[in-house]
Amino acid sequence: MKRVLEVEQIPNPVNAPLSAGIQYGRLITTCGMAPIAPDKSLAGVGDIVVQTEKVIENIKLILAEAGATLNDVIKTTVYLADISHYEAMNEVYRKHFPAEAYPTRSTVGVQLGHPDLLVEIEVWAMLPEEGEQA
Repeated sequence: MKRVLEVEQIPNPVNAPLSAGIQYGRLITTCGMAPIAPDKSLAGVGDIVVQTEKVIENIKLILAEAGATLNDVIKTTVYLADISHYEAMNEVYRKHFPAEAYPTRSTVGVQLGHPDLLVEIEVWAMLPEEGEQA
């Protein structure tokens, strides 16, 4: 019943022991998604807006693999290397998530695993039941 969600466009740049996403029944979770490009490079070095856009693009790819969209997201956790980037990240985030039902969210300042990594976002999503809309 547990299904690993991987897409070619999001490589594991350091071969870490993790899955990009997991689907368990209707539940979908992602790892802390980074702004990784298909060539394993870090997109938008030094630019929180570009990095946030790329992270959300990568999340969409993982969700699509399970037949889900951002409308199905119920919880996010945003990890910022510099909490002063909060407003700029928030502007990008706001464009992508449905205003009528924003997911619950935690945002924390942390030290991320690479010095040029400014943001990671993980999500929890729930596919609607048969005949139900998100």
